[in-house]
Order: sequence, then C-alpha cells, then structure tokens
Amino acid sequence: MVIFRRIPNCISHLLLRITSNQRSQFLSSFILGALFAVSVRLYQASTDHFGDADPVAEYDWAYEKWLYSAGFLSEPRDPDIGRYGGRSKNDSSFEDNMDPESEAYFLHQRVNVHCLVLPLSPETSSSIQRTWGRHCNSLSFYSDKFQVQDDDETPVMKLPSKSSFGLLCKSLRRIFEADQNFSWILVTTDDTYALPKNLRYFVAPLNSSKPHYLGHAMKFWSQPYNWGDAGYALSKAAVKLVMEFDTDEKCDKGGKYWKNGDWYLGKHLYSLGVGHTCPEL
Repeated sequence: MVIFRRIPNCISHLLLRITSNQRSQFLSSFILGALFAVSVRLYQASTDHFGDADPVAEYDWAYEKWLYSAGFLSEPRDPDIGRYGGRSKNDSSFEDNMDPESEAYFLHQRVNVHCLVLPLSPETSSSIQRTWGRHCNSLSFYSDKFQVQDDDETPVMKLPSKSSFGLLCKSLRRIFEADQNFSWILVTTDDTYALPKNLRYFVAPLNSSKPHYLGHAMKFWSQPYNWGDAGYALSKAAVKLVMEFDTDEKCDKGGKYWKNGDWYLGKHLYSLGVGHTCPEL
C-alpha cells in the first residue's frame, strides 16, 4: 500500500525534473512526437488497406472503342470450328496457322509486333521459335556471348557489347534498320513466356507513332523503369528516340557502369520525357 501511495509523488517528481531540464524536455517531446506519428500511420494503414470495400478497377473499353471506330465488332465464334472445321483427319496445320476468321488473325494483320529476345542460353531459341515466337510478326535473337546458325530456326546473331544496355541498344538499332514494318517491339529474355496475341489487344488503341513504353514498373535509385524479366513493349516512336545512340560506341557508353540494361533504358527514355506508365488513350 505504501508503494502505491508513493506513485503520484514519483510521477510529480519526474515531471518536475523534465520541465526543469531543457535536454529532458527535448527528449520527451521527440519521443512523444514519434509515438504520435507512428500511431497516425498505423491508423491510416488500417483504414486504407483493411476497409470493408475492395477497390474496383474500371474498364475503359479502349479496345472496343478502337475496333468500333475502325468499322468492326467482335462476335463470339466456336473455337473448334475455327481450329478443326474443313480440315482432314490427319491435318495438323492448325498448330501453325491462325484461323483467318478469328480476331487474333485480324489483329495480327493490323498490329505488327516484332519480338526481340535476348537469350542467355543457346538452347532456348528453338523452343521460343516453336511456341510463342510463332505469334510474332517478326522474331529476332541477339546475344553478346554466342551465335547460333540453324537453317530451320531463326538464328541467334552475336553482337559483341560491353554492357547489357549496349546489347539492347545495338539490337534495337539493327531491327530499326532492317524492319520498317513494325509498329511495336516486344523485348523479353529467354525465360519469359510472352503472349503477343494478348499484347495486341492492349496496344491496338494506342498510336505507335507516339512514344509509348509499357511494362511492369519498378523503381531503383528513385528511377522508374520497366522490368526486363517481365518483358516490355516499345512503340516505333519510342524506338526512334533510342536511335539517338546512333553508333555502337555510343550504345556501349550509354550504360557501361551497370548490367541493368532495362534500368538504363528507362533512365534514358525518362530523360527524353517518356514515362513508364501507359498514357491516356
């Protein structure tokens, strides 16, 4: 009982010491302020992320608007008819050819996607060529370490480079010089499984003559960029901006201090006013 009676006296004595000492006042004020800030942040986090209502994404109908403006409408179609209709029993050509009546075929003709793959292994190019690579309008492989020549497959061309950005920059330059028909370039590594058909739905409403840089946004050293392992897409106008590195030497110097070619691409495009997010349609 005596101890409990002394508690108010102890508290009063402590408060008196704090108020009479400037250093104690500063320390106590700092601790109380920090506790208050943490309390407010925890409260905000609890209301922002654990509310009763889940956030609902709004669909902008951009693709449907673009399709309608071009004079077309989507209609449901039995996929088995498009895949097997009118074919003989032993005909397996449906594995290589698209149904000309399908929307995928329509977009393949309208939205030209050149796929650029930067392989780490010489064995992977054939697998890509035989799977999702068939759905690209054009397909290129470039490596700074090896070259693969095969009459039945798309060759892996060797581009000696001093950095990963140097390889990327030189590869984009080679494609830009050789292929004037592309509207978009999809850049991936060889451990990425891409779906060019789905990409076309997304980029069809966008004007490829304007610089667009689309992908999975990341941030490193406060610099936003699109992650290379997830794959990213560049419009033709965005590729033209990279052509400011108009020699192989400039490509190598553009990112010689880090191996992150995707980060350097985001850095250079950002300096030219091209952000990593999708602009308004």
